[in-house]
Amino acid sequence: MKQLKCLCCNKIWYVDDAELDSVNTCPFCSTLIRHRDSIGDIDTLGKALYKAISTEGLDLLMSSGKISGYLLDLIPDLKKEVRIFTKTFDDDYIALYRSAFDQNENDILVTINKLKSLFIEEEGLSEVWADMLCENCQIAISYYKGKGLPDVLSAEIDDIDSEHCGIVKEEPRTNNSSLLSTPSRITTGKSDKTEIKNNAPLSIDYKVGQVIKFGRHENGDPMHWRIIEIDDRLALLHYSGADLEQRFHDKDIDVLWKDCKLREWLNHDFIVQHFTSEEEKLIFQVNIETAGIITQDKVFCLSINEANMYKKYMKDSYKPWLLRDKGKENGYIATYEHDGPYLWGVGANDKRGIRPALYISKRYFTN
Repeated sequence: MKQLKCLCCNKIWYVDDAELDSVNTCPFCSTLIRHRDSIGDIDTLGKALYKAISTEGLDLLMSSGKISGYLLDLIPDLKKEVRIFTKTFDDDYIALYRSAFDQNENDILVTINKLKSLFIEEEGLSEVWADMLCENCQIAISYYKGKGLPDVLSAEIDDIDSEHCGIVKEEPRTNNSSLLSTPSRITTGKSDKTEIKNNAPLSIDYKVGQVIKFGRHENGDPMHWRIIEIDDRLALLHYSGADLEQRFHDKDIDVLWKDCKLREWLNHDFIVQHFTSEEEKLIFQVNIETAGIITQDKVFCLSINEANMYKKYMKDSYKPWLLRDKGKENGYIATYEHDGPYLWGVGANDKRGIRPALYISKRYFTN
């Protein structure tokens, strides 16, 4: 048996050895204690592919030429590998590879094996180089799906003898609230019909795609949020209005999400202005990854990957709104417009619409 001590609230609880891998949150303070570590040094083609795609989104896989510049910047010592990748992947092959990112494990293996055969039979690549390309391409997909990255637990873990310590086992409450890995989606219906529910209490018959009321504008009108994901204990809400505007930063400089003024404002002033103390208690602080950097946020902008993932729930998106990833040029931030992420984006100090996201406890729907 394992004894766990949360580094946030210092409370202690116990789990069986076999259940350790399923512990994601502290059962007392609900702090997320497990997240994926970064990939470390980018020293292989697979890591470079993952880094480029996770930063710029799958739209980067439109042509091999489009991604080669990113790869050369990330792994300048592996120019030969990048050259082989660029020369081998034509538009058809790159499209086939891109499709694998949305496939299950068996289909991914089929796609990678098909690419290997094409590289050898059609392109005349040696088996050694074909294996190298396919292995690294598969590694990038695994990283993208949250596999192969080590877990980091924000808790002290000790082995104990449960037969002699007289403990009462505390069942950890599972939580899949982090956006760092591919979320498991629980959808309860396929209708895209919008429903506005009363503020509280709500019917337990809620579903992904519905719009609910949570928080209030300064004039007292309720704020509307669309549910875009539901897991064991949490619901991910995305603001569905088009009336909020902010700047990503107060200067036109190259700035990351972790350092920008918008993140600071969303996690402080925004919460104070729009939510009661009881509503704030329902908002979870979660770990999110942006350009390989982990931050803990209660309110956040979506990333390029997340905007693509939840694209079908993005309604009335003609007015641009800020994402949290950098754009293609230094000092620019990606936006969502024209029914999809726009990677050129806008200047960091340009005022644009915002549609923040947040996780709330499912207790909101049943209280």
